[in-house]
Amino acid sequence: MGLEHLKSIPLLNDVYFKIWLKDAASKINRIFTHLGQEDKILDIGCGPGSVSLLLKEEGYDVTALDIKDLTYTDRINPVLYN
Repeated sequence: MGLEHLKSIPLLNDVYFKIWLKDAASKINRIFTHLGQEDKILDIGCGPGSVSLLLKEEGYDVTALDIKDLTYTDRINPVLYN
């Protein structure tokens, strides 16, 4: 089952995105010491957008990039490339 299919099921959408947010927070905690508040961040392969979202909420300038828009929030609008 791909991410596109999950987006069509609201309950699963919420459950999976909460799991991805928790995982994203763990990843971000490992890299915070390497980030300056003025840094620009390129999230390549942003997927559901959880890492980009949390970094934006912390005030970072984030550009999300992916081949499809698989984000689960309207607060992240990835740049699409093919």
